[in-house]
Amino acid sequence: MNDETALVLELVFHRGLLSREELEPLRRELSGHPDPLDELVRTIRIDPKEALPLYNRGMARRGLGDFAEARRDFEKALEVAPADWPLRAPLLEDLDSLPQ
Repeated sequence: MNDETALVLELVFHRGLLSREELEPLRRELSGHPDPLDELVRTIRIDPKEALPLYNRGMARRGLGDFAEARRDFEKALEVAPADWPLRAPLLEDLDSLPQ
């Protein structure tokens, strides 16, 4: 998918002409790549105690504007991450920056 097509899809989504459920299959079809969220879900199912995939999925969801799900992923990542996890501080910043 080229940049112009991606931009058009984003504009259509943000104007409310497509729901997220309608947008994502179009993106995957046009890009020819698997959905990264699907890949992260598979990774999380394999090892639900691993913080990094939860953090990454939260970042993806934040980028898609799904702030409630991003918050859940960030909170779960904090719950399972070791106290000395190097990404704990950035994760806390990302969590604090989410809209309520």
